[in-house]
Amino acid sequence: MIVTNKVFSLWTGVYASFSQCNGNMDAFDSDYWVTKQKEKCLEVLAEFKKPVGSSRYFFAKNYPLSMVAGIFLGSKSSLSILDFGGGMGMQYLELLAKIPNAVDSVKFFVVDGEKIIENIPIEMKRYPNLFFYSQLSSVREPIDMIHIGSTLQYIDDWQEVLSLLIDTYNPKYLIFSDLLAGDIPSFVTAQTFYEKRIPIRFFSYSEVLDFFQRRGYKCLFHEKYVAKIFDQEDIFPNFGLPCRYQIDRPMNVLFEKI
Repeated sequence: MIVTNKVFSLWTGVYASFSQCNGNMDAFDSDYWVTKQKEKCLEVLAEFKKPVGSSRYFFAKNYPLSMVAGIFLGSKSSLSILDFGGGMGMQYLELLAKIPNAVDSVKFFVVDGEKIIENIPIEMKRYPNLFFYSQLSSVREPIDMIHIGSTLQYIDDWQEVLSLLIDTYNPKYLIFSDLLAGDIPSFVTAQTFYEKRIPIRFFSYSEVLDFFQRRGYKCLFHEKYVAKIFDQEDIFPNFGLPCRYQIDRPMNVLFEKI
């Protein structure tokens, strides 16, 4: 095998100052640098002009919760989050990894099924501001932000559940991650899970937006979410559905109380 493109170090030398480095300070005015910047700008512009949702800049590989929480804590000293359908609290660990002092400034409430809650690793129960409940009614504290990740599509009476969450907690923000929504009609299909078939709903995105508008929320941010499925992330495997019901990716969406 012949290697034609050798990897080399982009950085060389260790110096105490710019002057000691004796570098080329006019590099950013060079024809090569300017040409590369123009090429990149034209490339981004071409992507920007594509139909909404098809540009690669519209895609992300992470849930947005930690980013939104970090911004919130930029102007507030504390934050309370309800992660509805939050499993065993893995989103909380991501917050701790990404937000300085989150262990003290964030109260994190996870609500999920009883069997999930019963089997949470003992290590997860040692965090003083992480709480697990199998009943929504057990969360009686004020909530600033509700996160629903890869969960709404498994709820039959989704509008009733969302209304309950809004009426009970009146959150400033509602964040949805991995939401199966797009420019399609809403419909229900079956998801294969080993030997089982799970009912699941794909949403008309316009229907979701309309619901939140009626409840006094506006969409601040949306993007398409790239998840690894069947150990790959190049395609979203819904090609077994009729074309008019297919989406290219799920969505991450942030709503704010008006």
